[in-house]
Amino acid sequence: MMTLKTCNKCGEEKPFSAFRKDRSKADGHHGTCKRCEKEYKALPAAKETNKKYLQSPMGRKNKARKAQRYNRKYPERVVAVNALNRAVKSGSLTRQPCEVCGTEVNVQGHHPDYSKPLDVIWLCRTHHINLHADLQKQELHFAE
Repeated sequence: MMTLKTCNKCGEEKPFSAFRKDRSKADGHHGTCKRCEKEYKALPAAKETNKKYLQSPMGRKNKARKAQRYNRKYPERVVAVNALNRAVKSGSLTRQPCEVCGTEVNVQGHHPDYSKPLDVIWLCRTHHINLHADLQKQELHFAE
């Protein structure tokens, strides 16, 4: 039996998979569906509001708190990313074109193994995001 939830924005009943997870909610999912959230975030007014919030004392405080939680949860990732950034900045390592599409714009280093911080696969932002989405799907598949 698939449980449905009603979106606060569009009013449509949708499966829980259409909502992002939110541990603070009783049912464990956000009240607005992913589609409505995406449409809202694309609005210029929403971007301006978010920018102002992040520049406010409360926004800066929450951003710092979130960064601290991430750093405590994934220390090996932080060490690897910082080492890679230092190597690129010092010139001992140079960014390469994306290994998928060959672009040289917004190229990022992907760490297949965080214990080897300078051993990276160079990917553009789009392909890096896609790779992590695929890896996350694989993790969910193996968890079942």
